[in-house]
Amino acid sequence: MARKGGKGGQRGRAAQRAMYDEMDKYPVLPPHAFARIVRDKRTLNIIYQIIEPPMTKKEQEQLDEIMDIFIRSLQANIEEIDTEPEAYLRAAMDKVIKSYGLKISKKSKSKIFYYIRRDLIGYGKMDVLMNDVNVEDISLDGTGIPIFAYHRKFESVETSCVWNTDDELESYVIKLAQRCGKHISVAEPLLDATLMD
Repeated sequence: MARKGGKGGQRGRAAQRAMYDEMDKYPVLPPHAFARIVRDKRTLNIIYQIIEPPMTKKEQEQLDEIMDIFIRSLQANIEEIDTEPEAYLRAAMDKVIKSYGLKISKKSKSKIFYYIRRDLIGYGKMDVLMNDVNVEDISLDGTGIPIFAYHRKFESVETSCVWNTDDELESYVIKLAQRCGKHISVAEPLLDATLMD
């Protein structure tokens, strides 16, 4: 799910400046998601950093609660989801917030919806990469290894996106296969498919 916002404030920015030279920064999914291209001062490698809104502990708990309610009780209308998936999710989230009497600020609600959309109808932790018009190709060599992307301006770059466990990666690959209308399994481990969007 979402990640808490690591080192925030002045110390976090100062640490970034000490380690990296910023080469470019631009919105991918405004107002929440950005791409920042930096050069590591030590290794001189170019790194594509995915910048998403940091979550407070309370926001993360609220997101987890809403997602849990969705999983347990969301009645999906396939036609409505197919035509306007974002509007459907937003209405469902608003209904859950109202029905359960959750007190969520407008700013927090916007961030929470970003992660709900990203994880349910987007591409999860790879959503920024998949929606960046400057990213032409994405390659992954396994867990614990940064994903690489081919960027129009900076060519092959390491990204800040890493799959930490085999289970997490396997679940993601199965989700992508299902979105393509395909099946992948141990018996059929190779998949040739095209995403519709």
